[in-house]
Amino acid sequence: MFHSQVVVYILIVIVTSAIVGFLSERPTPSQCVEGFKGTEENIEALNGEMNEKVTNMEDSLHVAKYKKDYENTLTYGKDYFESMKVSALFDFSSIVKHQKDKEKTEQAFIALAKKLGALHEGARALHDTHL
Repeated sequence: MFHSQVVVYILIVIVTSAIVGFLSERPTPSQCVEGFKGTEENIEALNGEMNEKVTNMEDSLHVAKYKKDYENTLTYGKDYFESMKVSALFDFSSIVKHQKDKEKTEQAFIALAKKLGALHEGARALHDTHL
C-alpha cells in the first residue's frame, strides 16, 4: 500500500512539473497594440503623407488636364444607364408571354426588378461622382 502511495505521489509531482513547465514555456502576449495609435506627430505625418498621395494621384490621372473628358465620360455613363433602364422595360414582354404560368411570371418580375435596381444604383453612383 505504501509503495502505491509513493508511486501516485511521484506521478503527481511529474505531471504537475510537466504542466508548470509547459505553461512557463508559452509565449506571453506582447503589449503592442495593433493598428494606428494617434499622437500629434503621427497625425501630422499621416496628414502630410495622405496629402502627398492625393496630389500624386491627381497628377497621375491628369484631372485638371482631362477634367472635361472625365465629365463627358460621366455624362455619357449616366445617359447609358438611363437608356439601359428604358431598354429593360422591354423585358415586360416575357412577363406578358408567361402571365398564365405564375412561377415564370414571378421569376421574370424578380429578374426585371434586380436589373432595374442595379441600373438605378449605377446611374446614381455616376450622378454622385464629383470631380
